[in-house]
Formats: sequence, C-alpha cells, structure tokens
Amino acid sequence: MLAVVVRTAGTGDVDPIGGISGSAALVVGIWALEMARRTLVWQDTDTAGLADRLAPVVERQEARVRHRLLGGSTRTVDVGFDFVPAPAGAGAAAGAGPAGTLSAITDYYRALRPGRVITTGAPGAGKTVLALELMLRLLGDRQPGEPVPVRLPLSGFDPATQ
Repeated sequence: MLAVVVRTAGTGDVDPIGGISGSAALVVGIWALEMARRTLVWQDTDTAGLADRLAPVVERQEARVRHRLLGGSTRTVDVGFDFVPAPAGAGAAAGAGPAGTLSAITDYYRALRPGRVITTGAPGAGKTVLALELMLRLLGDRQPGEPVPVRLPLSGFDPATQ
C-alpha cells in the first residue's frame, strides 16, 4: 500500500509525507496492540493459584528461620502475651482476649477481626518465634485458595521510601 501511495503522490490529493507517517503509525499501533495482548496473556490473574504456589515457598523459608532461631530444636517456651489496644481511631481488634500464649496463638489469631497481629517487646522476648509459630500453624492448616500469612519485619522498614 505504501508503494501505491508514493507512486500516485503527484496525481492526486495525497500528501506523501502524511501517507508515510500514517503508515508508520499504523505499524506502530499494530505492534503496540500485540504487545498489550502478550502482556495480558503473560499476566497471571489467578490469585488463588498464585497463593497456592506461594504458600509452600513461604512455609519452607519460615521453617528454616524457625529452625535456625531454635538452634535446630523443635521445642519452644510457651511464652505469654498481653493484648494492648491500639490508640483510639487506629482500628479495633474485635475478638482479642486480654492475654494469650504461644500454644494457643492460632485460636487467638482466628478470633481476631480483622486478622492481624503486631508483636512488640524486649529483645529475646520471643516475638519472632511467636510470629513464626503462628505463620507455620496457619500454613499447616491452610486450604487451597486461602490467603498466605506473611511476616513483615519492621526493623528494615523506612517510611521515607514508601
């Protein structure tokens, strides 16, 4: 088509530069549509499937961390914890009991609405082990398609970069 436009450019109302740039724009447009189609094909929108593939990866990684923290042992101390309400307006934790223990952390967590936990305390108090135990127990009971618990250490969090 481009060759026809160029050959007949002198005999009609066709602007040869306009024809060439229009043809080039058509080619670029078709290429862009193909790239968009490929992106949609590559994009994995099956979130349940993604969660199912993520769960065993998180479980293996967190089990390694737990193993290292416990020095290769599987025994833990049944640490206790207290519920401290968030400041007014920061979001309620419906279902939170006044206290809990490591051995009952899964039941304690499942009673929370919304289901989220922030652990604070002195160094060596058992915060990481508590979080790991909760995650590993939730992952052990997880059904296909359910959310995957993820531990987010705030020690490296820089709000200025977010």
